[in-house]
Amino acid sequence: MAGERVCPVCYLQQDMEPFQFKECRHQFCRSCVRSHCAVRLKEFHVAVPCLYPHCSAQLTPSEIQSLVSEEIFTQYLEQTIRRWLAKAHGVRQCPAPDCPYAESFQDPRSTCQIKFVCQHPSCGKMFCYNCKQTWHPGQECATNVGGNTPCKGS
Repeated sequence: MAGERVCPVCYLQQDMEPFQFKECRHQFCRSCVRSHCAVRLKEFHVAVPCLYPHCSAQLTPSEIQSLVSEEIFTQYLEQTIRRWLAKAHGVRQCPAPDCPYAESFQDPRSTCQIKFVCQHPSCGKMFCYNCKQTWHPGQECATNVGGNTPCKGS
């Protein structure tokens, strides 16, 4: 039958339209890509690579959204934001589990002994901007976290 293709992952013939990665144009059956995407996201990966060996292409956020449930896509967005915030200069995500709050500081170079009080209505956790641990007034971050994080402001 014209239009039938064999998925290179599951080896089943697919008479429906296959899923094609926008970046590399590799094609697989939608079911295989959907399963691959869901597993990657449930394992807290934010990148979903092409299933073709040695291909560096990744699914775009819109492709991911078209493949997974709304709940999984929301978790993907939250994880993506958390990873971005962890790398952002001058921004701190509240380290309390499940707290979505983040805050920026004017001068992140002098972060020694800056107390962060989460402003989220259901949180209020106090932590150190530098080491992201529970607030420890008068104690250097290195002492507080076992000697691994020297105070950036000293």
